[in-house]
Amino acid sequence: MPDDTKSKAPSSNEEIDEPADDTVPSAEELLSHIVAVAREKGGGQLVHVERYPPQQPQYATPSYPLPKALQRALDVLGISQLYTHQVESLERARRGEDVVVVTATSSGKTLCYNLPVLEALLEDRSASALYIYPTNALVNDQLKTLFKMNLTLGHEALGIAKYTGAVDTARRKRIRSRQPQIVLTNPEMVHLSFLLWHQKWEALWSNLRFIVVDEVHTYRGIFGSNMAHLFRRMLRMAKYYGSSPQFICCSATMANPQELTETLTGRPFSVVDKDGAGSGRRYFALWNPGPAGGDASNAHRSYTEETVDLLLHCLRADYNTIVFARSRRLTERMLRQSRERAGAQGHGGTLPRIASYRAGYLAQERESIENDLKTGVLRGVITTNALEMGIDIGELDAAIISGYPGTIMSTWQQAGRAGRRGRDALIFLVTSQNPLDQYYVKHPQAFFAQPHERAIVNLDNQYIRLKHLLCSIAELPMDAAELARLPGETRQIIERLQEKKLLEAQATEDGGQRVVYPRDQPTPHLEVALRSAGSEVYRILDGDHNQIGTIGPPNVYREAHPGAIYQHGGDDYRVTYLDRRHRTVSVREERALHYTRPNRTLRLRIEEVHASRPLPMDDGTATLSLGDVLVEETIYGYQELRLGSDEMVRRVNLDYPFTLRLHTTAMWLALPREIGARMPQATSPEEDGDEHDLLASGLHAVQHLLTGVMPLLVMCDRRDVDGFYDSDHQGVGPAVFVYDGYEGGIGLAEAAYRGAEDLLRLAYETVDGCPCRDGCPACIQSGTCRQRNESLSKAGAETILGALVAGAETSTETREGIAPLSPENAAFSRERALEALEAWRRKDVRAYVGHAEEKTAVTQRFQKGDRVKLSPYGGGVVLSSEVRDGQEWVTVRFFRRSLVKEIDASKGRLRKVS
Repeated sequence: MPDDTKSKAPSSNEEIDEPADDTVPSAEELLSHIVAVAREKGGGQLVHVERYPPQQPQYATPSYPLPKALQRALDVLGISQLYTHQVESLERARRGEDVVVVTATSSGKTLCYNLPVLEALLEDRSASALYIYPTNALVNDQLKTLFKMNLTLGHEALGIAKYTGAVDTARRKRIRSRQPQIVLTNPEMVHLSFLLWHQKWEALWSNLRFIVVDEVHTYRGIFGSNMAHLFRRMLRMAKYYGSSPQFICCSATMANPQELTETLTGRPFSVVDKDGAGSGRRYFALWNPGPAGGDASNAHRSYTEETVDLLLHCLRADYNTIVFARSRRLTERMLRQSRERAGAQGHGGTLPRIASYRAGYLAQERESIENDLKTGVLRGVITTNALEMGIDIGELDAAIISGYPGTIMSTWQQAGRAGRRGRDALIFLVTSQNPLDQYYVKHPQAFFAQPHERAIVNLDNQYIRLKHLLCSIAELPMDAAELARLPGETRQIIERLQEKKLLEAQATEDGGQRVVYPRDQPTPHLEVALRSAGSEVYRILDGDHNQIGTIGPPNVYREAHPGAIYQHGGDDYRVTYLDRRHRTVSVREERALHYTRPNRTLRLRIEEVHASRPLPMDDGTATLSLGDVLVEETIYGYQELRLGSDEMVRRVNLDYPFTLRLHTTAMWLALPREIGARMPQATSPEEDGDEHDLLASGLHAVQHLLTGVMPLLVMCDRRDVDGFYDSDHQGVGPAVFVYDGYEGGIGLAEAAYRGAEDLLRLAYETVDGCPCRDGCPACIQSGTCRQRNESLSKAGAETILGALVAGAETSTETREGIAPLSPENAAFSRERALEALEAWRRKDVRAYVGHAEEKTAVTQRFQKGDRVKLSPYGGGVVLSSEVRDGQEWVTVRFFRRSLVKEIDASKGRLRKVS
């Protein structure tokens, strides 16, 4: 049974299987009803139901008692027994071990770090702890939990504060002056405040006893690469101030928690993974939308429409429900469809309130939605994976996962959101026509038995590594002794940075030298975006210049180009202007029954080959390679399509196309030129073409298959990788490429290179097992195809993959001992990254230079009596307005529920209405 269940906070005599409210159907009854309704409409959507019985909790007792004040606090909170994993983590932390706790969602992991931290800080009042969370929502949520415990400590309470960008300037200054014992923050504030302005945090760094890292599984890919360097900078800073902090990390279930945490920190870790928490009964349904056309097409009804139907079923049954969508656009589209369908069915007035939730919403909107879910004002939410993590949003009865999230780990994180005490939990995975989803439709037992994936962190991304090296030396100059302890390769990098004038040598008082960051250069910290390889953020502004959201490259060019329809909170906006210099997107509100998608072209050039090996075929040999490539994507126009039917409304060419250049790592498969003669001929005169066209169609289909099944091989999102094909690539011949979708690469292409045989087998099984005749979304078609799935050949893909898989089965060669990347290739990547840093230094960065705490002048825009509007509250009237700490604060009484709320107008979407 997957170890990712929902349960209440630990307490004594917990009853797992209480009787449910008789007025509400059980999960099994509701599922039976939904299946019956679907059957009446000719459906056969239910593929498989996995039933999980309730699990009883397992308790343990610490080897010696907790401090009396802390034990008293637990008693007040109704916690008289501790789960076994909570006690194990406490004991390991007491022994000074770095610990990673890997247990189910809502299994009481918070106590796994709060107990040892509070125990140590109660004994040593000078000690401090830094709690790091990946999102501000988690900071706010965990602060409330910690405050509850702290209040029960009475006169022994500790100093606790949150320190995020949402905290106003004056309050941040007060927090720094009093230096609380526990500070809750996010990675960006560690980077831009605790490290950049470390002198203001001297007491914390000098006495730092613990670094708590929650949701550590999120630190993978590009985010993980940045965090690995950030943690090393933190440990360097702690050593400078004379402290040696201990790590306590918490994670969702994953395959390699020890490897991940040790890679992130460079320290050995102990793993606590035996979950002692209980769980209620759960029903997990694998749901495949019914056919929408003939058998030959294998076309199925839209999985988003199927999701909307399931959501309405659950809401009418009085089930609090969360829906996880695959993209920001889909959250908005499904919200609109839900409201329209409920209205058309005569339930518009009685349908419980629902909302969408995703990245790009302003902090005030997100906090309002979280609170409304917790208090029951909202009964349903359609979200991206933004609510996948353990934010307290109340008790939910059902979770609907709309499209396979890309990893088993994310699937169980999302499924774990459902599970109310005393009631069953109902979970749906609604499969799309993506090959990965359909693979599990055909192999449901494989899905439920699938182990959790490995998280990959690449420490060798030179773009990230060099930026963090500059940041580290800007924080603390590097003396000769520290420089001598570094590996020779790192010393060479520092020498090259000095040659490029990005670092410089400085004489010391004792006659020696140290390496420093030049004072006349802008701080490198502002060039580092921890969650991506770039640092650009675009503000989306409406007609009144109010900010309604944010977006970054490359999505800003794909989703917010001139003419694009941008959706936010159920509202539609037409993009009127994209200002690349000032990084703003201007939009106007527009009621549209359409959506847009970009028209794009792609070119790829091989820059350097790192490794190659032969790949046997049943008749010949292919070559598998790994190396650096330059990918150029040009967005030259867009299509506008009708919602629901996808009917083309118009096609528009942009006046000024956008070209995106990406230096990254790719794995590619070069086939013998003779493969073209083996391609199956076209089945109709309309499809007829020469050998070159037939080969291109087969390679195109193989590219879709390889990128589609990549998440089965490594932990990644499908959007983390992309592909390219060419029937006669220069110097290579017929080739298919799979590349990392991030500057410098994040290690996914290398994983594909090392596991290519497995990747090819998965791709072949997917296309060979699909019942369609000519190809469909379940095998060779892709929703992200730049060519709109034209020129695809299923038979061609089967021919190519079949030959490769047959060759691999008969090969006696071993994949062990693949040579690591050579120093020459690593140096090539470094030089390319150095060129990028030089380009950054030359550009105009005056807009970024300045003290992070500096106040700015603000003009008051609102007056008492102004009529205003703010999503999601609607219309209201201004009661008062004043400028505090460089921000305009407006008090508004909203007409809906007569809610009175203070709004930060400098950030919010507050606007005047006539």
